[in-house]
Amino acid sequence: MSDLQTLEKEFEKYLRLQSPPLALRMLQPGENAPEKCRRPYQHLKTRVTICQGFTMARKYGWTVCMGVEDMACPPGAALFGFYKNTDYFDSGNMAVPAYAPDLEAGKALEKEFPRFGYNECEAILVAPMGRAEFEPHMLVFYAQPAQVMRLIHGAVYESGGGINSWTQCRFGCSSVISVLQSGKCTFNVPGNGDRVFAGVQDSEMSFYLPMARAEGVVAGLAANHKGGTRYPVPAYLMYQPNFPKNYAQQMEIWRELKEIQD
Repeated sequence: MSDLQTLEKEFEKYLRLQSPPLALRMLQPGENAPEKCRRPYQHLKTRVTICQGFTMARKYGWTVCMGVEDMACPPGAALFGFYKNTDYFDSGNMAVPAYAPDLEAGKALEKEFPRFGYNECEAILVAPMGRAEFEPHMLVFYAQPAQVMRLIHGAVYESGGGINSWTQCRFGCSSVISVLQSGKCTFNVPGNGDRVFAGVQDSEMSFYLPMARAEGVVAGLAANHKGGTRYPVPAYLMYQPNFPKNYAQQMEIWRELKEIQD
């Protein structure tokens, strides 16, 4: 936990985040959650979306554990393997008519999402990074676009290449699955679910970081920062501005009165 707190301080130093990075672990069958965690259905008497649980963690500071009994979101439950897969989802029914004109197009959308197998994982465990009492598999950031820019700078500093993002602006939680399966960072534009149910703001994006790469990204951020690439981004201010004609006329009057020495 102390290592997580140290890393969180480093991310805060270079990113000035408005909410903490989230530590996330996928519990395997038979793996126990920490005693001090909130299970939405057990403790709040309600089922939630996965993105709701993320916002509870980053806004309330809770450790949240979400398993099959906590699932309110059909797409999230399907993709994370909490319920058996059905032809209804695969056939595109949840994409029509809002995101696709017909079932054929809807089916083409749904088949692209990464998935866990049925019962592959027991639950999603998420907490503010510095308060996590478990070993996370990955980190999730909700941040301003310029902060995500800095995370990308840090991620490619030593490895080179670039960070790929695949999105339909739907089912943003599926980015967790893709990162855990690929071991690669990604970023996303939050979709309707994040915004409607989880209160994600218009100005926020998300970034997903495998835990194995966290120290390397911090090292990259530090090197960028030392080189002058920083957040908040320092605006260039070493210039003389131009003003409207009537403003400029006042300056000319002062020049005539010898108030201004050019």
